[in-house]
Amino acid sequence: AGTRQRKKVLVLQPNRELVHQFVGVARGLCSCLRAADVPPITVDNLCDTDPGTEPSFEAEIIAATPLSAVGHLIPEMAKNQQVWFDTIVLDESDYIMNALRHEIEQIFPLVNGDPELGESNPQYVLVGATLPGYTTEGAENVRMTILEKWPHATWIRTKGLHQVSKALEQEFHMVSAKTRWFKLTEVAKDISEQNGSRTLVFALTRELAEQVMAALKKEGYDAAVYHKKMQGDHVRALEDFNAGKVPILVSSPAASRGIDFKGVTHVVCFDFPQNAVEYLHC
Repeated sequence: AGTRQRKKVLVLQPNRELVHQFVGVARGLCSCLRAADVPPITVDNLCDTDPGTEPSFEAEIIAATPLSAVGHLIPEMAKNQQVWFDTIVLDESDYIMNALRHEIEQIFPLVNGDPELGESNPQYVLVGATLPGYTTEGAENVRMTILEKWPHATWIRTKGLHQVSKALEQEFHMVSAKTRWFKLTEVAKDISEQNGSRTLVFALTRELAEQVMAALKKEGYDAAVYHKKMQGDHVRALEDFNAGKVPILVSSPAASRGIDFKGVTHVVCFDFPQNAVEYLHC
């Protein structure tokens, strides 16, 4: 068959919504490249493949969550069908390598560079706005993993990293476990009186997110909830919030990782973030 002329990339992302977002942007960029006489580049994802169907690995850029990658790569390996990837990209890599470490440890041994290109190992690219630089336990675990697996890695940092917009106003309210519910409705009232307000409320667990949404609805506010354990309705919740149909979206930390929201005017942390990294992502 000869040597492949185009390299193959696997992009791992923490959730299905971010995979879809990436595929849409990547396909748009590839369309622009075609106009510049660059040969077509195909982009696909593994998240939409039904469990009973055969996934296609023909695309040159394949996006997946770690769970969907494990679900499709392991059966492929069992059939002795080797899948070559020249580059593995870990988006939101600090989160993936900590919270999804089990899946990542299953994926790494399965992927290899293409021997026809003289590559025994793929290139790894770790991307994140909050790569280890904090003294949290999770960040330290990720830092040690990087140093052990890639001791000669090149670190690239941008000048704009972690810069806060001058237009951003931050407020801190001291509350107790009981009075924070009263403060929540008080803050919701103040925000709702501002025309065109759109608010994200973060709670540390999905159970608490459900309780916050219920409390807001009881007070007459139109709110939706988002977390990964919802039965398919989490996509609708994001779509309704982005479309402006629902002014308040209550979420577990799942929505803070990479998902773009348009026109958000307020962010409320019902629970105080556990560390600086989580606060930055909110």
